[in-house]
Amino acid sequence: MKDLTYIQEKIFTKFIPNTKAGEEAWNVMQKDGVASVYNQHAEDVIKQLTDAGYTVEKSIFHCNLMDSLSEEDFELLDSLGG
Repeated sequence: MKDLTYIQEKIFTKFIPNTKAGEEAWNVMQKDGVASVYNQHAEDVIKQLTDAGYTVEKSIFHCNLMDSLSEEDFELLDSLGG
């Protein structure tokens, strides 16, 4: 298991801890509120993490929730006021 996994979205790369060591790194990263960076900085941050001895990999389980909603889901959300 890798210490951290990351998810790249439209603007940000978000990091998720998977191990105790990953939690320690993540806590340092999120001290200002979030453990994410702009995508253009992700490669440098991942290199810094690996240079510090952490293992990092891209998450294979991520999907955008909005992409997975059907037309019926949107209709239900509209009927509920969402």
